[in-house]
Order: sequence, then structure tokens, then C-alpha cells
Amino acid sequence: MNTFSTNLSEYADTISAKYPNVSKKIVLDILNNIPSKIDSKEYELAFMVEQKLGLSSKYFSNAYRNKIDIKAKILKQQNFIYVKLDYEIIKLLSDEYICCKITPEESDSYDKTISLTKNTLLGFYK
Repeated sequence: MNTFSTNLSEYADTISAKYPNVSKKIVLDILNNIPSKIDSKEYELAFMVEQKLGLSSKYFSNAYRNKIDIKAKILKQQNFIYVKLDYEIIKLLSDEYICCKITPEESDSYDKTISLTKNTLLGFYK
């Protein structure tokens, strides 16, 4: 199973746990019909990027709606939000750094920090 399929399965588990009357198979069928990447392989579904970065659900949807200055490109296509992260963030993730949202006070504990927005600081470590 590739990473995308694994992430979709985990996401389907989350949805099934939250809504026990919804079949995981139905959720997976729906998710598998959403194009995971568009135009460029660097654009991914927002909820997948949110999971990678340790951000809350609908983070990028809210940023898109509120036109927040962010270190990413956000694109809405067919009611889906896609995200292309800043090159520096992509590079750290490809170098197998783990990422999470942190407070400024925690920044000394991380190998690298990047401000995604003026209010969101990401910490990276191996």
C-alpha cells in the first residue's frame, strides 16, 4: 500500500470513529475518487498536508477563505482545497523531518522552525 493509500485509510478510520453509522468502505470509496494531486505533483489535498504538518482540520480551508498570508499556495478546484507548500518545507519533509505546530517558546527544542503564517510556527526534528 502506498503512502497516499495509507493516509486515506487512516483518514477513513478517523471518519468512521467519529461517525460510527458510516461504513469505512463507503468512506474509502468516496476518498479514492477524489483526485489526490492536480496539475503539479506538488499540490496535494489540504487534509493530507494538515496531517503531515500536525495542523488542525480545515486549517488551509480557513486560510483560503480568510485570505491569510501563508507560506504555501492554496488552490480550490471542484470544491476541494489543494495545497502546494513552500519549497523549504517540502525539502525538510523530503529529508524525513517530522513536523508539528509549536509555540515560539518551544522553538529551541527543534532542529528547524518555519513560520507558516504570522500566527503559526512549525517545528521540524528528526
